[in-house]
Amino acid sequence: MSKGDLGKKIGAIVKSKVFLTVILVIVVVGGGYLAIRQLMPTNGKNDGPIYSTYEVKRGDLTVGVEATGSLNPGYGGSIQVPRNTSSSGTANSYIIDKLLAKEGDEVTAGQPIIQLNQPSLKGQLETAREQLASERKSLASLLGVDESEVDNIDPDRGIIMTAPISGRVMDLELKSGAEVKSGQIIATIVDDSRFERTAK
Repeated sequence: MSKGDLGKKIGAIVKSKVFLTVILVIVVVGGGYLAIRQLMPTNGKNDGPIYSTYEVKRGDLTVGVEATGSLNPGYGGSIQVPRNTSSSGTANSYIIDKLLAKEGDEVTAGQPIIQLNQPSLKGQLETAREQLASERKSLASLLGVDESEVDNIDPDRGIIMTAPISGRVMDLELKSGAEVKSGQIIATIVDDSRFERTAK
């Protein structure tokens, strides 16, 4: 192969590479130009992003629910037997005394439906009343008030300890804020208004 043929071949290869490079540059520059034109606003100002807005109108909202199984419309309100236990720790049992409504009846909230009977209820009620009376008496004694005033006690007042007799306060050595135990003697009251003296 002569030098002239080799030079022609090299020239053809260089021309084809230059041609491909020029085509590639034209495509990149043209694509970039089109992309910028699409993204930039038409008025020439760049005020920030452009948002598409639509006026909101108040209306009904429809939601679709997909489910399988049987449909029982309405919300439930179970009538449940009380879960209290007796003083021995066993669960109480009841007897249905009366049915005050039947299946399918329309009822209103608070309407009696079933009346239960419990044979031991009377005894439990009596025991509870006795315990309540004992607690009221103990509370009245603790606070130094009459039993009839127990319902009107202001717990923020605390427990007021009063003098059992008239006299002078002695042995009161505790300060405010000190903790005392149940049954502890805090002070004594001494009546020294009269005294007897034996003389010869």
